[in-house]
Amino acid sequence: MPRAEILKQIDDLVARAKGEDPAAQPFEVERLAARALQLAHSLPDYLRMARAGEVLRTARAAWRATALESGTVTLVRVRMARTELTQPGCYLVQPPMIGADARSLRDMLHSRAIAAIVVAREPMTSKGLWPVVAVGQSSTLRAQVDPPPGVRPQAGSPTGDVADGLPGVEWFEGALGAIGRAAIARLRPTDPAAWQVEDLVDALEVHPDDLGLHDALIDACVRAEATPPPDGQRRRPIVEDPFCF
Repeated sequence: MPRAEILKQIDDLVARAKGEDPAAQPFEVERLAARALQLAHSLPDYLRMARAGEVLRTARAAWRATALESGTVTLVRVRMARTELTQPGCYLVQPPMIGADARSLRDMLHSRAIAAIVVAREPMTSKGLWPVVAVGQSSTLRAQVDPPPGVRPQAGSPTGDVADGLPGVEWFEGALGAIGRAAIARLRPTDPAAWQVEDLVDALEVHPDDLGLHDALIDACVRAEATPPPDGQRRRPIVEDPFCF
């Protein structure tokens, strides 16, 4: 497709997304903006990437708010039937389930326009922390966070601990942010902005639900638009080995 036609398609998608109410139709706005971002990245057109990224962030902030404001927390230790997945809220996926299960659950809920934050945790570390993980198509991002109150080590448990109750919704928001910050911390400050854009696009595919990653990508796109393209080709993903617990 000629570049001019792709540019028109991007602009049309962004215009359609902006014409929707993100509070009422967050998933439709997300779909349109994500497609616009993908097309702009394929060119690349950094200014249009930034514009699409801003709309995408607005849409994801809207459904995140719905999930958090629901106050509902669900613990997931076994595969759930599709008929059980009807409520907006926060879902904690823990052993024996793994990060790939959490991504499948997240994508299923979103395909049904259910506002859900899904966080996968791994067994408690020797330092008493919870590794939290995000899994994409071929890569993984991790961070370690404090467990919620009321969690104690317990040898022999699949999780390495026992909890008095479920985490509060604020813990989920913090866990999403921790994974996003771990991805941003891997950026090399000396890299050209265009290379940072590539790393952040990779990270956002793995971890699409952190608003801080959207902010970082928008900022990198603005900087890439304002600077000459780097010499040569470079691909160095900032994501981890795809094989996680």
